[in-house]
Amino acid sequence: MNLSSIDTKELLKRKSRIQGILAGFQLLCVIMIVCVLMIKEKKVVYIAPVLPLSLVFLPLFQQLKAIKKELQSRAATSAK
Repeated sequence: MNLSSIDTKELLKRKSRIQGILAGFQLLCVIMIVCVLMIKEKKVVYIAPVLPLSLVFLPLFQQLKAIKKELQSRAATSAK
């Protein structure tokens, strides 16, 4: 993904969108974990949906990290 060709306003919108998606997924994950803990039967099968959901975070965090790095490099360049 070439972030240097995207303008700063679009990068800020993408950053905001990804942060919102991550917050929603994290809230959903917490709700799922609480539901699993409230189930009387303690089976590993109930935890199974939580694990694949956590793998969704990895690409989103990588994109967010790349966007933040690009924004920092632009800020450093414009400050000079």
